[in-house]
Amino acid sequence: MPGEKNKSVDLLLNNTGNTLFSNINITGRNLLQQPSGTNLISAPNFSISSTSSLSCAETILEHGVQKQAVGASLPSGNNSKNTEDANSGQEEIFICLREVPIIAAAEYRAGGANTWEITTIPPHTFI
Repeated sequence: MPGEKNKSVDLLLNNTGNTLFSNINITGRNLLQQPSGTNLISAPNFSISSTSSLSCAETILEHGVQKQAVGASLPSGNNSKNTEDANSGQEEIFICLREVPIIAAAEYRAGGANTWEITTIPPHTFI
């Protein structure tokens, strides 16, 4: 609902390989009204956190700018454990919509050249 604050979702990243990814970065982009329109939900309305879905002010995104999820890493591990600890090869990232803007009710999407990206160090891109 417009005006609501701090709505978050979580992404569970799995590392099924043998490489430790020491940093996780997210490049957020504005969400554009679909199928066409002039409204958007700007990237600074979103933040990311590796610690809690309640940390909606931790790292605020900017359109097209790579931001590090502070404290996040993605070790290799046994994903069948699904324990989200250092041995599981998993990392949880929380994406928070800091405030639902007052705009037309419609579908808003980031797609094509406007897609959000998750990148890691050592480098690897996930779209």
